[in-house]
Amino acid sequence: MFFKGRATVSKALFYLLILVFARCSTPSIVATKSIQLGDFHNNQRNHVKAIEHYEEYLQASENLGMYRNTETEADVHRKLAHSRSALGEYTVAEKHVQQAKELDSLINKNELTLLEDMRLLGMLKAYQGNYGEAISILTDVLNRSSNFISSSKSVNKQSVVAAYLSLARLKMVLGDFSEAFSLLKEAESMGSGLTNYEEYADEITLVQGIINREQGNLEKAEAFIKQSIRWAKESGRLPARQFEANAQIELLKGNYEEALRHQLDAYKFSQQIGISAQIVNSLLRLGDIYKAIGDDRAAEESYLKALRLRPDVTSERISNSTSYEARLQSNLDMYEFQGAKTGAGLAAVKLLEYKLDGQDWNDLDSLISAAERNFSSVGSEEGLSRTLLGKARFLCKKQKYAEALDALDSAGRLSKQPDLQWKVFYRKGLIYVRLNDYNNAKTNYENSISVVESIRDNLNLDELKSAFFSNKVEVYEAYIDLLLKQYRVEAKDQLLLKAFALNERSRARSFLDMLGNRKVGSSAKNETVVKSEQQLRVKIQQLVQQISEADQNSSRRALTTELEWAQSEYQQVLLDIKLNHPGFDNLISVEPPDLSRIQNNLNDSTIMVEYWLGKDEITIWLIEKDEVGAVQVKIAESEIRREMAAFRNAVSLQMSEFMDRSLEKLYGYLIEPIAEKISAYQSLIIIPNGVVHFLPFQALKNQAGHYLIENFLVSTAPSASVWFHCQQLSASEFESKFLGMALGNSTLGQFPALPGTLLEVDKLATLYQNSDIRNGNNFSEGFFKTEAPGYDYLHVATHGVLNTRQPGYSYLLMHPSEHEDGRLTVNEIFNIRLKARLVTLSACETGLGELSKGDDLIGLSRAFIYSGSPAVIVSLWKVDDATTSLLMTRFHEYLESGNSVAESLTLAQRSMIKNGEFTDDNPENMKGKNRSNDLKIDENDKLQNPYFWAPFILIGH
Repeated sequence: MFFKGRATVSKALFYLLILVFARCSTPSIVATKSIQLGDFHNNQRNHVKAIEHYEEYLQASENLGMYRNTETEADVHRKLAHSRSALGEYTVAEKHVQQAKELDSLINKNELTLLEDMRLLGMLKAYQGNYGEAISILTDVLNRSSNFISSSKSVNKQSVVAAYLSLARLKMVLGDFSEAFSLLKEAESMGSGLTNYEEYADEITLVQGIINREQGNLEKAEAFIKQSIRWAKESGRLPARQFEANAQIELLKGNYEEALRHQLDAYKFSQQIGISAQIVNSLLRLGDIYKAIGDDRAAEESYLKALRLRPDVTSERISNSTSYEARLQSNLDMYEFQGAKTGAGLAAVKLLEYKLDGQDWNDLDSLISAAERNFSSVGSEEGLSRTLLGKARFLCKKQKYAEALDALDSAGRLSKQPDLQWKVFYRKGLIYVRLNDYNNAKTNYENSISVVESIRDNLNLDELKSAFFSNKVEVYEAYIDLLLKQYRVEAKDQLLLKAFALNERSRARSFLDMLGNRKVGSSAKNETVVKSEQQLRVKIQQLVQQISEADQNSSRRALTTELEWAQSEYQQVLLDIKLNHPGFDNLISVEPPDLSRIQNNLNDSTIMVEYWLGKDEITIWLIEKDEVGAVQVKIAESEIRREMAAFRNAVSLQMSEFMDRSLEKLYGYLIEPIAEKISAYQSLIIIPNGVVHFLPFQALKNQAGHYLIENFLVSTAPSASVWFHCQQLSASEFESKFLGMALGNSTLGQFPALPGTLLEVDKLATLYQNSDIRNGNNFSEGFFKTEAPGYDYLHVATHGVLNTRQPGYSYLLMHPSEHEDGRLTVNEIFNIRLKARLVTLSACETGLGELSKGDDLIGLSRAFIYSGSPAVIVSLWKVDDATTSLLMTRFHEYLESGNSVAESLTLAQRSMIKNGEFTDDNPENMKGKNRSNDLKIDENDKLQNPYFWAPFILIGH
């Protein structure tokens, strides 16, 4: 209490002095006040304000005449140099140092102050990449400091220690680790007797840790960095760079979550410190970690944040930048000229990888040579391993397979980093396939998959699991292609079954993990994190409201950009909570069920059809209750993609003729080869792959002009394993408690009313004895979150909005409520626990989502399945209000009559094909029911058009 009181009194006196000064504005008082305010803001790390007041002092100082204090003026120039440097304005900072130096020389300031000016000038040169000048200046500082080495004065020794440390840091950047170590030893020896040694010790041990990390001595590096953190805390400094160094170590060890946790901490500390270059570097490192995990979207967001702060630094990180290659080449030339070996090696290997990915084979020999030379000189085994991996890819292009294998063997020996190891095994597998050595290829593919899955098993957070797997699926694809290639020749069932098992392991794996686990709330959140989360949530809600009220497109665009930024920051806060508070989101890996268990859950009238789109061939697995088979079709994946694009384009333009043509072509590719086999069954469970996730299989049309749904009950699932999970859920006991929610006549922002939805939910409610309807202001996000878990059938008729950039923010539009913005997002649905037998999303594009290479759909359907519903009906494109109302009414009439979800949707869609008439498939099921012929549409002919009935698909069971 005593210290708290003193701090309060001190602050009061400070402001009282300012008040007094404000009333007496002579040049002298203005000058004094300006320095005090500048120092105050500088201590608060508000460098912009500090600069404003320091500049104010310099202006006032000119009017002081004979009372002008040149020594104070020089000191203010140094303060301005530090503040400008903190904002990344190195050129301006350099001018201030030069002015301080000139003033110090003018007044015959002691040699120590002049040397401090020179040291600061040397560091500014280094920050700008002028390493040669920086070394020359800092070396001169050390030579001239020899007079102070034997001095007993503490202030003199501090200056020399700082000079040694500055030069050591520069030598480290240049890759001259031996010289850097020697300089650090000198600094340590001289500084160890100082009473404030901890102020230097944290930096000395940090640099020692970073050098050991670069040389592959990770245990030593960790020990040094831990000591550095202790020193930093003792001296009252925020350990931003220490946590960043720890993140890099964890990344090398393959501990991605730990790496991300440390880097998020480093970013937070950097923001508090307020040094621009440090914040930018933290963001770049954060982006690199996201990139390594496989989350390219989060990586790009981090890079773009850095780009806003320092455009000149970050363009090389953004691979879609037109200047990416030129920037890398420029960096390579600069680092080579400056003698920065580590930087030159990294620039060379990045450029090598970029060219390899783009199949640009020019100048690769020189890049490989530059990378090997620079990494060898600094002893970077990780850098050499990465270079050898690229070299092997180039040698394969030249068909020098033996040399490529040697390079990969060397890369594997040099680096034990898991992220490099799986790539080494994968590349070796590809080479052995080309050599027709299938046994060695299998061994290496299996080794690669083993490394991938061991890393993945160490990840607990579902979003990291999903992201990590997205860029590793190529290994599974290569192995599956090899097994299917062998199957075509040898026709051995075990090859087919193994390929199927790998296919299941490769697709929607993280989704399966999520389904097998449940998030648990953490009570361990600290107040700071909670406050940050709440502030961002409120800001997002405010921005959403402002966007809906904005009149001009320009204002709306600016607000939308700000909203995306806030949403990105919010996701990072949530991730930080999860990473730093065990138990908040702790998942364990779930193995896909055995094929036999899936088969046991199929009935005699159902066949599962699972697709695999290879580069040049489609494989279609046919899973029956007692048998497994496969059909292989010679058709390129690129052709499927082209036809899917044509189909989607025809849908968007509502061009029936072109839509029918695409549906017929796709039927020929995907159904015709298996038509005879599936003809014996009534129900099809479709497991799509890749782009055909967005295809309404029920609308595929044969040459006789019949849609697939006219002959089969059709449902889909992300994978056989997910279908199995949904099948287990659907076996639970359900009642018939119905909740219908409709936008109705409400106009929300830019979104028009949907009057047909009122009639839709009113009609549906009459079919259930226990029902509830919400529309208008009653149709709120707050109501849904609190009340929806109590219902068995959820029907939501509103606008659905797909966010392709941030899929977690795709949403269903509802009325805002207290603390809710009216946008029920994918992220929010994940945190709701439902008991619903069925969720029907009678909305636009609710079935779309972001598709990763592992078939891991991020969308509303996935979110509702995760929340507990075994079946979700969604739409694949923007739907017609009136015809949707008719379709949904028919669907629920069939459902309430005792049909299954799949049967009900099929019968409803068949009735649309028959111009709105009820089908005769199950006439007994409709006895005594009120038929909805009053909902018929005048233009009945359009009901037959797939545009109106086909967008709705059933996902689950």
